[in-house]
Amino acid sequence: MNTLMMQMRHTANELRVTLDHVLHGGEAAVEPQNPDEAVPFLSESGVHNIPEDDINFVYLAENVRVPKDLYDRVADISDYKKYVGALLMIIFDRDTLATHCLQGRKNNFTGEDSHKPPLPRDILKSLMDHVAEKFGVDITQIKYAIRTKLNNEDKLLKKRLGLAKAENRAAVDQTFYQDASLLSRKDAMANGSEF
Repeated sequence: MNTLMMQMRHTANELRVTLDHVLHGGEAAVEPQNPDEAVPFLSESGVHNIPEDDINFVYLAENVRVPKDLYDRVADISDYKKYVGALLMIIFDRDTLATHCLQGRKNNFTGEDSHKPPLPRDILKSLMDHVAEKFGVDITQIKYAIRTKLNNEDKLLKKRLGLAKAENRAAVDQTFYQDASLLSRKDAMANGSEF
């Protein structure tokens, strides 16, 4: 199941890259994948057995590979917090970041398990090791930056869903006011006060 999710994420990422490239005036450069062909990942294939199509990818760490063109856009970011956020957006989509947490531990206040599943530990560990090596910052600071990004994406998702609820609420309110005006006419007719 994990391999299937990785393949789906890889395909979605390729589609995003192609769409972005086409929107900026280029032609679709990514070739469609053969569905019978398994997508090789570093953990399955090993470091020394890199297929030829992996030229388009950059290996940041043992379990993290990202498309080269996307990484080139974020490689020059000098603030580790922004760099972490950009890498998370490359590796995961917004919905995944909004619906997952860092470790999935119990809540200290209530003692309940986290209602969100944790992001894959091996990917996060590799990402944190890469950022620690590149910027020379402590792992706890990187975890804080990841939590901040996850919380921000969660707030954005709730806001997007809240806007949809507000639109539905406006439609319900409009229907309510129409129904209320009909009721007031019926009441007025029953009292004989309407002509």
